[in-house]
Amino acid sequence: MTRFSKITILTICTSLTPLAPVMADADTTAVMEELFATFWSSAGEANVGSKDDAGRSTRWNDVTFESPEDGPKFVLPWVEVSKKLLGGYAVTMADEIAIAGDLPDGKKMDGVFTTQGLSMEIGGKAGARSYDMAFDQVKATMNAGDLFEMTLQMNDGNSQSILANDIMTGTFEYPKFDLEYELNIEGQDMSVKMSMADIAGNYRAPVIGGRDVESYQKFWSGDELFFTDYAISGMEMQTNAVSPAGPVSVGFTGGAGKGRVAADKGVVSISGDSKDLKYIVSAMGMPPMSVSIDSVSQFIAVPLDNVEQTKTASIQMALMGLELDPAIWGMFDAKGLLPRDKANLEIDLSADVKWSQKIADIDVTQMATGLPVEFSDVKITALNLNALGAEVKTDGSFNVDSSSFPPAASGTANVSVKGVDALMGKLTEAGLLPVQNAMMAKGMMSVFFKQGGEGIDHLTSQIMISPDGSISANGVPLK
Repeated sequence: MTRFSKITILTICTSLTPLAPVMADADTTAVMEELFATFWSSAGEANVGSKDDAGRSTRWNDVTFESPEDGPKFVLPWVEVSKKLLGGYAVTMADEIAIAGDLPDGKKMDGVFTTQGLSMEIGGKAGARSYDMAFDQVKATMNAGDLFEMTLQMNDGNSQSILANDIMTGTFEYPKFDLEYELNIEGQDMSVKMSMADIAGNYRAPVIGGRDVESYQKFWSGDELFFTDYAISGMEMQTNAVSPAGPVSVGFTGGAGKGRVAADKGVVSISGDSKDLKYIVSAMGMPPMSVSIDSVSQFIAVPLDNVEQTKTASIQMALMGLELDPAIWGMFDAKGLLPRDKANLEIDLSADVKWSQKIADIDVTQMATGLPVEFSDVKITALNLNALGAEVKTDGSFNVDSSSFPPAASGTANVSVKGVDALMGKLTEAGLLPVQNAMMAKGMMSVFFKQGGEGIDHLTSQIMISPDGSISANGVPLK
């Protein structure tokens, strides 16, 4: 076995030393260029004042990002990529980034983005990179004179990302997120403070090829899956405004929640679940009043740019356990005659849709004469409300003819109503519904509804819309 003396090894290492800067320059410069192309290209066109490629690092100075069409301008004093001794790269940058821009009416906006304890490590190789980032604090402040002020701050955050085959996947954690801003709208001041705790999630996103409309359109309507899943442990928000009628204050608290934003095969969807929501309103010198909701869940899906075939759009929402506090009830039912059970609302609607043209080509000035989207096969799976001791349930389906404007619909809807007779009696007793109006309503319901099969206070009706535009309820013409 060949043995090398210490002198031989030292000689070899010394002879390679002149090559080290050249090899490191190529590596760190390439990584810097990748970094800009991957993360910072969306901020605008990057102009570098000077480049310092020496030793085991690459440093770019006075980097300016300018957005197209007079968008905001970002100025980064310096950023550096250095090669780590045991492999990989470290990214460091100035702890302040200046922000400036022009607003309508000649107003100016300026601000600063600051970081504390920010670190980023890059691993892997070109085409298959990993990015690990952590920070003690990230803060952005923006000001536009008397128009608005805004401060955004996150503490103790971290993220891990992997880029391979132009697909970025990763996870993130932000234990605390705070947002504050002040607005002046037509001379009326409004301020908002919002805080979210324990934000965590994961994502998958194709790399956007450019900043033009076509690139973003391809991102949202393409075949590559994009999603961001997130969860939070709680949220608080306080809004204060000054109106002609006096000061208005709206407070909000929310418990645990989760959500997803996604785009898959040209369909954009938003979904989420929230629990333990509460709104507290103070206005016009009145005592605070609150509304609480046990849970809210929702799902919205909208196809984009499907000009050749129909796809399904849908909206689903469940608002469960809505409850008013006694102060609100006392405004119209001081005697407590009305049932104060928690209210529930369920919505489940869908429709087949097809765009007549690409979204980027739509001229909004022409929408008064025709819609750029065609609807067909509208389905009402559920449109249900349970409140004040009464219950309304609706389902049905309609066909929509979009060849004319406005579009013409035909189909049927089935309506089931329970407890309405008892409710009208209590509304009359509380003085909220005049007796003659209650009698008129009952008479109309006897014509357009028929007795259901679930008790004496159960009515049903079938509403029909014919292709010629005529409408009937329970067989009685309405139009």
